[in-house]
Amino acid sequence: MLATSLLLVGFQEEAGFDRWIGDLAHELVERQDQAARELRKAGAAALPAIRKALEQGVHAKDPKARKALANLERAIGESLHDANQRKRALNLVTLKERDYTLDEVTADLERQAKIRFKVEAEGPGTV
Repeated sequence: MLATSLLLVGFQEEAGFDRWIGDLAHELVERQDQAARELRKAGAAALPAIRKALEQGVHAKDPKARKALANLERAIGESLHDANQRKRALNLVTLKERDYTLDEVTADLERQAKIRFKVEAEGPGTV
């Protein structure tokens, strides 16, 4: 019963995406705008349907609708990317070294920040 419900919800969602994708070429600008808003609001869930429509050449004869579809794909993809970037925590590090070599300072930074650095320096030196 639960599996059937989940499949039905997924099918209804996909049908809604297809309808909105179709409405991007509707003669009424209000319908076009509403469709774009709904697809943008659906976000990542709508992305597979948008990509499928682009691959299949949906709206190939309507450059404005095709551009709207491509813009939605880009905007949703960028917002997902941005959200993933925000999840990455920045580690604060403190440097209190004096008279250490660059290699020693770099090793300390790597330990504190838990990342690897590539350091290029000319000749030996101290920090």
